[in-house]
Amino acid sequence: MNESRNVLIKGDISGIQDFIFNVKSDGAAKSLKGRSFFIKILTEITIQYLLDVFQISENQRNDCRISTSGGNFLLKLPKKNNSSQLIDAIQHDLSVRLRFSGINVAVNSVEFDDSNYSACLIKLNKKIRENKLGFYNNITPDTFEKVLKTNTKNNFIEIDDNNNWQKVTHRIKSERFFSIIKSGQIKYSNDLKIDNDSIELVGYKCQFHSNNSNANKVCINNYLEHIFPLNKNETIKEFEDLANDGKGDSKLGVLKMDVDDLGLALENVKNIDEHKIFDYKLKEFFNKKIDSLINSQFNNAIYTVSAGGDDSFFVGHWEKIIKLASHINEDFTKTPYFKNLGLSISAGYIIIKPKFPVIRFAQLAEEALHKAKYDYDKGNICIFGEVISWRMLKKVFDLKRILLRNVDKKSKGLLAKVRQSAIKGIDKDQITLKENWEIAYYLRDIKNESVAKKLMEQIRENIRLSVQVDGNSMQEKKEKRNLRMILPIAARLTELEKR
Repeated sequence: MNESRNVLIKGDISGIQDFIFNVKSDGAAKSLKGRSFFIKILTEITIQYLLDVFQISENQRNDCRISTSGGNFLLKLPKKNNSSQLIDAIQHDLSVRLRFSGINVAVNSVEFDDSNYSACLIKLNKKIRENKLGFYNNITPDTFEKVLKTNTKNNFIEIDDNNNWQKVTHRIKSERFFSIIKSGQIKYSNDLKIDNDSIELVGYKCQFHSNNSNANKVCINNYLEHIFPLNKNETIKEFEDLANDGKGDSKLGVLKMDVDDLGLALENVKNIDEHKIFDYKLKEFFNKKIDSLINSQFNNAIYTVSAGGDDSFFVGHWEKIIKLASHINEDFTKTPYFKNLGLSISAGYIIIKPKFPVIRFAQLAEEALHKAKYDYDKGNICIFGEVISWRMLKKVFDLKRILLRNVDKKSKGLLAKVRQSAIKGIDKDQITLKENWEIAYYLRDIKNESVAKKLMEQIRENIRLSVQVDGNSMQEKKEKRNLRMILPIAARLTELEKR
């Protein structure tokens, strides 16, 4: 094999979730987007830093980009004699300058081999994982001494100050573009600095603009963070406003979603062109398609937080958020490109009070997503701590519609009784006659006898189907439990909407 003339360089940001969501609940809607959008800014600054150090001309820079999504990026750059040293220096600089933020950027490279692109990606991902285990290994004692200077506390306070991030959020809301500018005659801060609505880092500055006066500006509408639910006076809706913006109980729904096994799918791409197409399709769906979906069906009702790529986070009224989850999955599975690759999407969904601590609800949503992805097979949603398939969620919605039409507020207590009776038999191999009769007895309060009869027939059919599931595979175990959970989940959602 001829010696490679190029290198593949990957950057991967770590600590994203804690950085974004470590905010107070009061006023959280005004600071979360600023923090989330900083991940995009940090990605662009790091890319420009690399392109400048490797002396890439302006007209070649777009060709060097392979992908930018999910808090990471991939570049193909001409190899230099000291490529490794240059990248190590950039890694060191970023680690030092971000030391007060709680986030870091792992940067590493491999020689580019066009004949085995997949192997290059696997090797590069391994090196990135190793980077993350030793971010500060090469930082000298002198550097640590600087970290421990008396101004350390002030630096932490400045970066963690929600007022600063609220200013960034305001600029995202009010402006249409941003650009990254390198120090020239005006010297920008090397340490992370949020100054008068702009952000400085490693000698670069991010500025926001109302118009696109040059080609180097990036459109903010390319990112989900530009979607703001607004009050009549054009101020950003707080989470309490969103909780009151829907039917039934005034609670929030929190949704976290991502694509299953995306990393493995990306490692299987055969070449750069294929990788660029993959990256484009992800952006097209998770930015443009979801943007269009929210604006057309959930206008002014969804608060979006996104780390980029397929990793998306939504907050809104609980009933609207669960519907949004279903729509996103349906659109994703119908997208030919993802369907041909056999990709699925999973989600974690929780319902909380509007004053619930932000850092905690982010953790709970992450835990729910983890259950959805790893308790059984892939392509599920976790709701009320139960992992169900998207197909079963549709059955839940169907049953909920029947219950909503036929259970009035005065007799809504029967829903709790029906739900509790159904839950008794969830883990049993058979459902006893007693439990069957209990459910039928409670359903007697439904005034329309024919509806009550059909409802009981549907419940018994689900129970019968669950008993017939005979096998110990993860998919069969999930199917059996899902069939028995349709009624409890539908009843609980109906209870919330009847309040």
